[in-house]
Amino acid sequence: MQKHNIIIIIILTILKLGWGDVIYLNDGEEYEGRLVGLNETHVSLEVFSGDTIELPLSGLYRLELENLSKVELIDFIDDTLIHNLWGVAAQQFLGYDLPYVNLFENIEYHINPDSTWERRERKIQIIINDVGKEIANKAFYYLAQDETIQIVYVRVVQEDGKVYYIRESALKDESINYNLPEYDNLWRKKIAIRGINIGSIIDYQIIHKMPKISAARPFLIKEYFRDEELMLHKKVNLIYPPNFEVIYDTFNIDSLDSSFSQKLFQKNGWKIIQWDIFTQPRLQYEPFTPPVAYFFPGVIATNLKNWTDTGTEYYNLIHNNTLDDSSLTKLLNNILYDRVDTLRAIYNYVLNDIKFQTISLSEFSYQPRSLEKVLSSKSGGYLDKAYLLYVLYHSLGYKSHFLLVNDQEHCPLKEKTPDISQFDYAMVELEYHGDRYYLAPFWDRIPFGFIPGRFQGTKALRIDAEASRLIDMPLSDYDKEGEIISMDATLHLNGTLEIIENISYRGEKGSDFRDNKRLNKDELDQFVEQLIHQVHPNSELVSYFMSDLSDLYEEVQLNINYIIPDYILWGGEDLIILNLPGIDYSAYDVGIENKQYPLYFDDYGSYNKEIVLNYPREFKVYYLPPDVCYESSLVEYHARFEGDRSSFLSGLFSGKTRLDRLVFRDRFCLKKLTTPADEYKNYRECIKTRASLSGKSIILTK
Repeated sequence: MQKHNIIIIIILTILKLGWGDVIYLNDGEEYEGRLVGLNETHVSLEVFSGDTIELPLSGLYRLELENLSKVELIDFIDDTLIHNLWGVAAQQFLGYDLPYVNLFENIEYHINPDSTWERRERKIQIIINDVGKEIANKAFYYLAQDETIQIVYVRVVQEDGKVYYIRESALKDESINYNLPEYDNLWRKKIAIRGINIGSIIDYQIIHKMPKISAARPFLIKEYFRDEELMLHKKVNLIYPPNFEVIYDTFNIDSLDSSFSQKLFQKNGWKIIQWDIFTQPRLQYEPFTPPVAYFFPGVIATNLKNWTDTGTEYYNLIHNNTLDDSSLTKLLNNILYDRVDTLRAIYNYVLNDIKFQTISLSEFSYQPRSLEKVLSSKSGGYLDKAYLLYVLYHSLGYKSHFLLVNDQEHCPLKEKTPDISQFDYAMVELEYHGDRYYLAPFWDRIPFGFIPGRFQGTKALRIDAEASRLIDMPLSDYDKEGEIISMDATLHLNGTLEIIENISYRGEKGSDFRDNKRLNKDELDQFVEQLIHQVHPNSELVSYFMSDLSDLYEEVQLNINYIIPDYILWGGEDLIILNLPGIDYSAYDVGIENKQYPLYFDDYGSYNKEIVLNYPREFKVYYLPPDVCYESSLVEYHARFEGDRSSFLSGLFSGKTRLDRLVFRDRFCLKKLTTPADEYKNYRECIKTRASLSGKSIILTK
């Protein structure tokens, strides 16, 4: 890259504004003031004393302007780091099948003596192909109530060495929850970078400033050591005062090689922990790959404490948020009027009468809104609805606990670093007559005591005044999840197959299916049509019936009556060849022999199917596919045709057996939500075993 003279187009009227311009020199010195002049050799800065100083451009490392629209084009202050990285990237990656490459990333967490803190990020990326141009649109999220995002600079380095700085007109602040004024806290600063090409380097630096560390605004850093795309070099630094105690934990480090290093040292009176990572490959997408939290290496850190103290601190933060006795009594009287089941009545009130807003804790606050505001607005997010339910049960003397919970997307919890910001959701634990219930009063498809699948098998923090502790959220037994399909199929001599199918949805499947109550008649018809076309593309719907999806305590069932014309293959007048409907299993997702990442399943549960095939009495069974069986600790599959097997076999020789009914049963059980990659071979073998049935035909003869 050729070094160029500096050419800066200055908007002079803007130069007279503000004192936020900063000049950094190569020797580490920095000057803050107001830019008042610039030529080919020197930069002039008016400092706070009123004096004007001139600094040679040859010693200038970086120029930061308070108002980005001061600069339209810089024809490049030579940056050795950029120069070297571009040379490496141009030689090694241009022309490869990569969208972009992360050339360098430097993350610094600074904890200040007054307990405010900030995250500083510099990132340099190069665009390799047209798909990679998507990184020209960037967004940085923050809580507008007490956080700020400062864009130090955003620049594009072209192959000819010219550098374009992004102007303020390209920056936009916007609210994420603008339509919910009571929750309008999560904002993002968006940047649209134009004029990029293949080979362009994007270089930006931001500072995310945080408020003082407190119970409501905890301190937690979580930084991954790799990206979804190729990363050449990343540094993470945690810088803090000597009187501030930090605990940290690295995770999934086994996936890193000797290119990873960790250092602890002191410099200029500050403690520093530094992690240095080189050359991490791009993420190779595979079937059943979990969220990156399960296998990406990284570090998590917080200030020194334990889970008991963390919970107690949080309890003290929230427990005064309640209703006065008069308001509480009036509310409970309204809820419980003429109700026998107190527990469900209170749950159903919070579930149905308080409108759910999908606002997680990190999107708004870890402190619930006042209950008066929740009740007056009749709306609440995860935290507010769960906390209201907890207060109502607690006020009636029920043994209940407020829980902070995580979902499977953000698992697993890092137990060595106690901090409430590892949790993004809330629930209620209720003990009654020796039974324990976990309540999630959010979606109107969740019955009392049912744990949504996203929270099952995770960790939760039980909040208590003195004895807060981590608990395990129960995982539903796999036999209580999944589907039961019963299919009665009648084969007619004209080749038509008439089917009456009943599907029972259990557990999470049943909860999800209840969302269909929001569909209108045409949408429901289309949904059922799609189901039967999965059985056979020529299926024709006759009728269907669903159970009452608004009744949370009725089993979720779907009954469908449909036909498949010309279903069978005739071998002359005396031979019928057919496959059973609904046995179209595929092994497509297990095409690769090995996996490098853990396995993550969204179909945890037991799937049972019974197919009764009624066929004309003029025919008898000539051939049935063999039984199939595979079983391991992760997954199992069993399939068989049931009937009088010995009579059937003897009939092959005597010709006297004339069955008019076959029964096929199979059962597929996936017993774990996640599992290490080395269990993939068992899963793969089971799926291939099941798929082997798909090509097998039944043969009937006269």
